[in-house]
Amino acid sequence: MEKQISELLAHMARAHEELAAILQASKDITLHTAQDLVGTLPQHGIASGKDAGLESALALAGSVVAYLNSIGDLQDALADNLEPVMEQLHGESEEE
Repeated sequence: MEKQISELLAHMARAHEELAAILQASKDITLHTAQDLVGTLPQHGIASGKDAGLESALALAGSVVAYLNSIGDLQDALADNLEPVMEQLHGESEEE
């Protein structure tokens, strides 16, 4: 039984590493978008590029929200995946 739990944990760890890599890429995209937005506002002037600046800011805010939601989803997945393992380990400790 312990071998199965260990294999399950190893598989979950690999899956969570892949999810973390996806989140890292999302963070990098959001960071670059923010840098581009901040870099373009002074060049175009806030008054002349007001609509473009607002659209970019709105897109950036959407990216940040999506990134934060993804982090929350990852936390939920971690909790859901670890719950049965923790129950199994708790049950084994009570038997001893």
